[in-house]
Amino acid sequence: MAYTSDVDLVKKRANILDLGISSFDDQHEEAGRIIDRDLVIWYDAEARLRGRDPQAIPFEQKDLLEQNKEVEPAALFLALSFAYDKLAKDLPAKTDGMAAQREHYRKEFEREWNAAKLIGFTYDWDKSGEVDVDEQPQVAYRTLMRE
Repeated sequence: MAYTSDVDLVKKRANILDLGISSFDDQHEEAGRIIDRDLVIWYDAEARLRGRDPQAIPFEQKDLLEQNKEVEPAALFLALSFAYDKLAKDLPAKTDGMAAQREHYRKEFEREWNAAKLIGFTYDWDKSGEVDVDEQPQVAYRTLMRE
């Protein structure tokens, strides 16, 4: 399921729908698929840390209670990267502005998504529809162990 739509693309790049392609639905779906794959990996590890069986209770996108803040910014950059990939010519990025935009948004996605994964995600573990204290991201800080 997509986290973004063409409306979101236009908010970031006002003229993107005026460049010869009227819809980027496939690019939104592909970005959502990649993000969901990473979220399932996160969920699997986080569920086990919480003493839950991720096979018995699988990840559900609707339980990401803060996805508009935690997931959608990165999803937008990835969707933009895919959109500009569709608009790009078969030229090196240095000579094709669309390819350069693709690379720019891919780097922005990686920066944003790596930060989001490092912090973690707000997930409705008890299916209450509300954010409880223990459902907020729990950042595990590294500690130096000396012998």
